[in-house]
Amino acid sequence: MASEAQMNLRYTELMHRFASTSTWREFLELGKQFHELGNFKDASAYYTKCVRAASAAAYREYREDFTSRENLTSEDYFEAASVLSQISDYMDAREWARTYKAKATALCYAEAIALYEQCEGRWQDMREAYMKMNKIKGYKDSRDLAERYLKHYTERAYAAALEIMQGAQTGPEFEEAAEIFEQIPDYSDSAQQAQ
Repeated sequence: MASEAQMNLRYTELMHRFASTSTWREFLELGKQFHELGNFKDASAYYTKCVRAASAAAYREYREDFTSRENLTSEDYFEAASVLSQISDYMDAREWARTYKAKATALCYAEAIALYEQCEGRWQDMREAYMKMNKIKGYKDSRDLAERYLKHYTERAYAAALEIMQGAQTGPEFEEAAEIFEQIPDYSDSAQQAQ
């Protein structure tokens, strides 16, 4: 836990930044930092000021500009849902946050399946498919698919790392194998192999 002197120093720094902040993204980030200070001085009031300062511009971007864009990804929708949740008291932002989260989840599911089906054994793509599916574990059969993707990803990554290690002749090649093993520390003897 931070001392009062540290909290005071952080508060002073945030107050200086508040005076020069201009974009809605900066205001929301600054708001999060004020929020982290909890009940210290009037940090909660500044959190509210930051959110209010960001609300109109953020809402406009995600409701007007965002809806006219094409090829939006699940990450785009997750980001929109997150921002609109932060400004949930502004107009109908709360409802749009729910809508975008639902779109993000459905799209993430479809992206993960497509990525996995097209991965052609590449462990990196399998890992990405797993990460996407694991992110939405409560949706449809995503929990089961995430487990299957994890199993295939770890098996394939282990085999790839082993192959690199067995053919390695230079330090960078051994480091590449170690980095892969480190990504799957709970699989087989990956932790030992990484060392």
